[in-house]
Amino acid sequence: MPSLADLVGDRATLPIPFGAETITVVYRPTSYTMSLAERLGEVRVAEFIEQLVIEWDVTTEGEPVPLVAATLDDLVHPAVLRAVTQAIIADAGTDPGKARGGANNSRSRSSTARARGSVKSPTNTP
Repeated sequence: MPSLADLVGDRATLPIPFGAETITVVYRPTSYTMSLAERLGEVRVAEFIEQLVIEWDVTTEGEPVPLVAATLDDLVHPAVLRAVTQAIIADAGTDPGKARGGANNSRSRSSTARARGSVKSPTNTP
């Protein structure tokens, strides 16, 4: 029998265009559950990122910005947090068995300012 990690992968690397830069995040697709999807309007953006993102390449003073909700709320511009959140929602909602849009958007199956608003699905954003 396949495990959940076998079905959707327990790590996904996701490049996210943001202005002239690209943010690269590694997140847990298995943490994006139906329960979480149904509560998107209630979950704070920083909490969503803390729960799903394993690592990212966003830095401050040469050090990675910690993936802790309180730190994200205090240091990261809301537009950055929302871009990451929306990209994860869009990516996690795709069929993992289909092509993922190029070499930079591959799924790995190895086990390896203020954003107080709630998470919104990409279809609900202005």
